[in-house]
Amino acid sequence: MLSEMWLNVNAGAIAFAWFIVSIVGYRMLAALKPFERRSIVGAVQLQRVEWMRNMARRDNRVLDGVVLQGLSQGNAFFASTSAIAIGGLTAIMGSGDKVQQLIERLPYVAKSTPESWELKVLLLMGIFIFDSSNSPGPSVSRTTPAS
Repeated sequence: MLSEMWLNVNAGAIAFAWFIVSIVGYRMLAALKPFERRSIVGAVQLQRVEWMRNMARRDNRVLDGVVLQGLSQGNAFFASTSAIAIGGLTAIMGSGDKVQQLIERLPYVAKSTPESWELKVLLLMGIFIFDSSNSPGPSVSRTTPAS
């Protein structure tokens, strides 16, 4: 019994360490210049810059305003979706025992202590909070059309 618990705690610590290393490694790799333009955010940013340069060279169009409005609404949708996920995770914290028992019935899910379960839920909440507060919106401030 004790060895099973030690193995479970050890596997959880290894998984958490791997998660942190993966996130930090990805952010460092994606920040390098050669990979910056290959990422989704970099590709979308290049398209925005090109679109704004074209927009600056021609007359204003209604379609340009509609596209800008759509871009801002997309970010609002992402923020509201994150808020729903955070609310759901908060509800899970309130009825953690029942949800934990339900999830542990799934195959390949390791049993964990209530403290470890709450830490996992708090980690997920932290990820959603961090992601929703740091999501890149339409980066108009970084895109300056060429003269």
